Amino acid sequence: MAVANLKPGDVFTIPLGDGRFGLGQAITASPQDSVYMVVFDAIVADETEIGDLAELVATAELRLAAWAGSELVEIGRWKVLGRVPARADFPRPAFKVAIGGPGNIHVEDWGMTRRRPATAEEAARLPLRSSFSAMAVESALKGLLSLGPWRDDYEDMLFKGPTTQEMFGDD
Repeated sequence: MAVANLKPGDVFTIPLGDGRFGLGQAITASPQDSVYMVVFDAIVADETEIGDLAELVATAELRLAAWAGSELVEIGRWKVLGRVPARADFPRPAFKVAIGGPGNIHVEDWGMTRRRPATAEEAARLPLRSSFSAMAVESALKGLLSLGPWRDDYEDMLFKGPTTQEMFGDD
């Protein structure tokens, strides 16, 4: 049996536990099998009630963004509704990463393709690169909607902090 993985552009459902579903989209995949995904503000009562995925993706507000696994698609908990071009305006955060030891901090772009040494100010402002399980993304969405607890580590999925464009100037 083939394993279903999220591919760039895939729009998927996230069950909220109360019969409704949140919606997200895969933006890109990394060589490490994680997916950069965004979660929209759109909530639907039925997975089949969405008529035009392209319209939904173009007009929905973004709630969360994270590098995460696609394990909940693979086991069938999250359902892929279709594929449309990924949002062009998705948040592209920059991160700090330690290279060669904890004191050697670098700025890294959202796509993990560029990095440079960080200044002390940048190292203080930038979040650490984090990745999450798909279940953590689902739980964070439920927390935002007061359908479950909000944990401090979910803050890393909110849109804040310096962007790749701010740190590298061209993305």
